[in-house]
Amino acid sequence: MDLKVLISDKEQFLTNIQREKIKKICEESYILELRKIKDLAGKTFLIKDYQRGYRWTSIEIETLLNDIESIDLTLSEEGYCMQPVFVKKVQGENDEYELIDGQQRLTTLKKIIDHLNQPSLKWEIKYDNERKTDDYFLQKAKSTIENWFVKKVRKNGKCEIADFCKKLEKLFFIWYEIPTKEEKDGDLSEDIFGKINRGKIELTNAELFKALLLNPDNVKDLGKDAIRKQEQIAFEWDAIETSLKDDDFWFFLCNYDCEKEKEKTRIDFVIELYASEIVMIDDELRGKFKPDKERFSFLVIQNLLSRYDNKTDAIEKIWEEIVEVYNTLYTWYKDFELFHTIGFLTSCTRQAIGSQALVSEKIKDIYFDSKNIRVGSKKRGQYQLFKDYSNEKTLNDRASTGKTLEEVRKNVRRCVFNEIFKESEALDEDNRSRKSTFLNEVKKAVKTRNKDFLENIKYNGEGLIEDKNHLKNILLFTNIYQHLHLTNDNNLENKKDMQRFSFSKFHKEKWDIEHIRPQTFNSDISKLSEEEQQEQIKALENEEDETVKEIVKTIRESAGKEEISNKEIWKMFVENYSDEDNSIINLVLLDESTNRSYGNAFFRKKRETIIKRDHDGFFIPTCTKYVFLKYYTELEGKTEFSNNYVWTKEDANAFGEYIAKMFFKVIEWRD
Repeated sequence: MDLKVLISDKEQFLTNIQREKIKKICEESYILELRKIKDLAGKTFLIKDYQRGYRWTSIEIETLLNDIESIDLTLSEEGYCMQPVFVKKVQGENDEYELIDGQQRLTTLKKIIDHLNQPSLKWEIKYDNERKTDDYFLQKAKSTIENWFVKKVRKNGKCEIADFCKKLEKLFFIWYEIPTKEEKDGDLSEDIFGKINRGKIELTNAELFKALLLNPDNVKDLGKDAIRKQEQIAFEWDAIETSLKDDDFWFFLCNYDCEKEKEKTRIDFVIELYASEIVMIDDELRGKFKPDKERFSFLVIQNLLSRYDNKTDAIEKIWEEIVEVYNTLYTWYKDFELFHTIGFLTSCTRQAIGSQALVSEKIKDIYFDSKNIRVGSKKRGQYQLFKDYSNEKTLNDRASTGKTLEEVRKNVRRCVFNEIFKESEALDEDNRSRKSTFLNEVKKAVKTRNKDFLENIKYNGEGLIEDKNHLKNILLFTNIYQHLHLTNDNNLENKKDMQRFSFSKFHKEKWDIEHIRPQTFNSDISKLSEEEQQEQIKALENEEDETVKEIVKTIRESAGKEEISNKEIWKMFVENYSDEDNSIINLVLLDESTNRSYGNAFFRKKRETIIKRDHDGFFIPTCTKYVFLKYYTELEGKTEFSNNYVWTKEDANAFGEYIAKMFFKVIEWRD
């Protein structure tokens, strides 16, 4: 059954195996909520012997102090979200909790509160047994905190303790309370602590959100129907996670693997996009939470959920809308054209350094446009469950407010146009005309069908394009367009059977811009042995390229009877062979490992290497492979001027015909 249909089917029957799996997901009962620092006042936290002692250094302590100081008091809603605190209530005690995870943070904060003499915020920390080894680190923490405040006094002339205390009160925690029950194997606090610190419990936005969704406390005493709904959510959650594990689907959406980096789970992408949608249309949340900050999606949805008394119904509706977001992404993925155009835009996206966001601005823009979401439009207002953005239609009518698939395609084509003809960020004010010149040159060429403008799209930035990364993106699109142009727009039905570009393989490699016909050689071979130098010259004399043979022959004849070393022959050859063609018709995209494997070899050697690596299962982009197979030369009917040993001018011109047609097509996507 198609996954898109499967997860939308609310009456999907669950097998016994599925129910057992879901039972494991849903069986834990816990408290998961946000708590401000003042909510911890008066509590006692017990640290048992299975934990290591306090070990924070001045680096971690000063980072926390600086983060607190950076809170802007003029923004009434801004706060600082601490990492989750795992606790378990001590039986028989009202305000005593076993602190399973969070010792370092709570101990440091207690030291800060003690230094500031804020009794209204104090809590206690006690240990099973006194540990002398902690004394050194605790004393260092106290000194670090004292010195930090002294430095602030010296720097500013005064220390606004009152302001700092107000900022301190804006700290809040994700409170994760493990249920108190009879301890069995696997339920011990020590075992939970071990799993957390071995990385087996990943506290991503998605994992925390799953805890909100599947908390059994939300459905207790509500009957079998409520329990079944929760089971259905768990089943759908698992289905979406399974779907996103398909690398072809994932790398169409995102150009790096967050799970490999152990930053987030892939379902975080869907939840983050949904949270971004809420923030986009909800005046109350706008500016309060930022997508590039940690815990963004969890905090947004938790805030939204807190508005509703009936948590069970609210969770069900929130989940329905998340499924709708997923279905939209899945529909794009299944569409042949959108798969390639959106996948291309994803590939052109650079992850901002320090950003916690998974969803790129390009994907968000496409998604918001598809839903007719506009900042500042009349459709903005407070987000309400069960209502669409204009608050006039029911949730089930929301799809009618979005755009058709063809309208989405048209918008994405326009985005591709902007990416291909974009202005380089590296351009200075004196060269701002480069973009318009590039565009105008192609527009003029459309009328004459002349491809001479390709000579000015150069590797070295002297022509119409300066930014090498921009050139890489254009070369990437030459490979993607090879898939797109195979069928015309009137034959969309057949596209589902066409071979797709593999973004998953593409994103697992590093890529170089490669010259098809070699441009530069190392003119100094003096470090090689005499035997190796002789082999270099013999290779030239045996080269299939007649131009190469002719140059070597001329060099020997010019020397006459004079003795000439192999080193001199090579140097003169390099100087005479240099017939630079840095234009795009002599460039392809090639993975770094293949490129490095043959260095500055002649076309014949490159061709042999690429064919062998393709045969061995290495990923060679379609257009790059077709270049070395002389595919475009065959299509243009110029085979009488070609062979498998040399990249001729006729070959380059035939390749240029394909590239020009690509540009002529993309320029139509402007409007």
